[in-house]
Amino acid sequence: MTTHVDKLLVECKQIVRRKKEPEVRFRELIRHFLEIYAVSRDKHVVLLTCMEFLPPEARDTVLDKERKLVAYVHDELARIRPDLAREPGLTQVDTMLFFGMINWTYTWFVANGAISPKEIADRSVDIFLQGYSHFDGALSAPPRVAVKA
Repeated sequence: MTTHVDKLLVECKQIVRRKKEPEVRFRELIRHFLEIYAVSRDKHVVLLTCMEFLPPEARDTVLDKERKLVAYVHDELARIRPDLAREPGLTQVDTMLFFGMINWTYTWFVANGAISPKEIADRSVDIFLQGYSHFDGALSAPPRVAVKA
């Protein structure tokens, strides 16, 4: 299981080191995720649904690596909207909302279907960023619960 997450992490490190705009790095990260998800469906399903069956040490290792993956996306979103990043926890909420959009593609995506992983990634990024760039960021009510990082 760690090799699947390691495969994601290695390229993520390279992507964020590139001197590009945050929107471009964000798009490249998501393209990478969906390319890996498309060819590693079974491993991705295990990560999302079966972590409790791993031995505690292995689970902790994988969870630590997953947090690093989430942090890459979180940091790019904070760079895209630094105004929202000033509010504690909001960028984490937005990050997890985005992962909610892409993590479940395995339930319907067909690798040799009408749309490629790159096209899904670009569509997801476009839909999210077009809304994110116009979102005023105001909360309708103060947060009631702490957000896990």
